[in-house]
Amino acid sequence: MRERKVVVIGLDAPIVKSIDKLVRSGDLPNIKRLIDEGVWAENCLVPHPTITPPNWTTIATGAYPGTHGITCFHLPPKEGRPGGAGISPQAFNSGDVRAEFIWEAAERAGKRAIVINYPTTWPPRMKEGVQVAGFGLHVTDWRMTRSGEPLTGFRWLINLADHQCITTEPLPLADRVELRPSGDGRLEAEVELGKYNTLDLVEPVKVRISIDPERKVAAGYLPGNGEKVFETALGEWSETAKLRFRTDRNERDAYFKAKLLDLSPDGRRFKLYFTTFCSLDGATYPEGIASELEENVKEGLPVRAMEDALTLGWLDYDSYLDLLDMENRWLAEAAAYLMGKVEWHIYYMHAHAPDHTYHKILNDLDHSPDASLREKLAELER
Repeated sequence: MRERKVVVIGLDAPIVKSIDKLVRSGDLPNIKRLIDEGVWAENCLVPHPTITPPNWTTIATGAYPGTHGITCFHLPPKEGRPGGAGISPQAFNSGDVRAEFIWEAAERAGKRAIVINYPTTWPPRMKEGVQVAGFGLHVTDWRMTRSGEPLTGFRWLINLADHQCITTEPLPLADRVELRPSGDGRLEAEVELGKYNTLDLVEPVKVRISIDPERKVAAGYLPGNGEKVFETALGEWSETAKLRFRTDRNERDAYFKAKLLDLSPDGRRFKLYFTTFCSLDGATYPEGIASELEENVKEGLPVRAMEDALTLGWLDYDSYLDLLDMENRWLAEAAAYLMGKVEWHIYYMHAHAPDHTYHKILNDLDHSPDASLREKLAELER
């Protein structure tokens, strides 16, 4: 008899009535098959509060928040009054979980698990399985330091560095530059990449940005040897590119994509977006899985796909949807690679795209007086 396995695919904060509508319209055939052949819990009530760390911990332990100890997005301070930024540690450390994870129990029965991007499971408590991330909401998004100290408020650190927007315009938190003629009809500026919200101490890499208004193209070159790092046409994403960074841990590659979002005919106005600079170094168990995934998973990127790029005016909705697709494809391809490589009996994963998206669009999706915007957001939801 074929061995039975358990697969838990977790989506954070999808709206049940929207899923039901999309199932009925034929847009979610795989979920329809799961409903038809399995169980659809119409009146399922999750434990309160309905927040990421306590709910996912309940699903993985079978215990209520009062038992497993993860009672909110933040943990109560050991001393002092709650609510202050300096005394509101985020609840993503597995050492604070007072209940047993299902994969810990399974190991005693000789079973192995694959766990990918599952909140509040880092550092790993498994011994025989494979784990990728678990220290935040995304594979490269850490809500703690490498030593396990929780970050307070809603801070995050990125392995290797956070996204960037290079522009001539006064956008919030963007790197504003002035372009200068390069002598061949192009315009250029030198920028530093890889310098924001870094998990480790990172030495930014200087890159010469070259703008070709006639071809409507932006490219990046290393100043020393002139090596081309990336190229992006107006409105299109670059191929996956990489840069090598020096850090206080080691010297390593980080992977990213770039997109030229705006370019005036004379080239004097432009906007160039870089995804998070992605590294898996130190983010897997066993440790060697990190390099395997970087070498073998070629679809998507483990980006931090959050709504802040939209809110800041760095991205449009279509480009934000592309970011979500990059992350979701990477999660799927990483799972397929690991499932085909290692022996496993339990698979747990979590993806946060619905939560970020609804935080941004929900009010306008239902109530915007702009019918075209409501239609656009409905398509984004679909």
